[in-house]
Amino acid sequence: MGDESGSGLIWFISLLALVALLSGTLVSASHEYVFARRVTDYTEEYALAVKTRLNLDSRVLISEVGKSVFLATASQFNLHNLRVRTIDLQTGQTVHAVICATWTPPVSFVMGSREICEEAFAR
Repeated sequence: MGDESGSGLIWFISLLALVALLSGTLVSASHEYVFARRVTDYTEEYALAVKTRLNLDSRVLISEVGKSVFLATASQFNLHNLRVRTIDLQTGQTVHAVICATWTPPVSFVMGSREICEEAFAR
């Protein structure tokens, strides 16, 4: 009986570590989902804003409009390393935008960061 003294503490600490790891993973996964959703929202709003400006003045270049809209709006969304990967005008005057941002996990023991890119179209 004396050989097993302290084994309960080891099991408790192991279980506590496992619960902490699972909780951290769950927090990181939900944080990544919310981050990706914010990038999607920004991308959709960005594409609509560019299309609206093009509708107001069709003589301007889409790259100029895209740059001015991005500079005016990007700081309001507070997304890390937010950037426009592509912005172009497709057939039928459809604006196509791809916006990327870098996600970093909120929990320090979950390693790595991810580039999250979202795509939007606006007619």
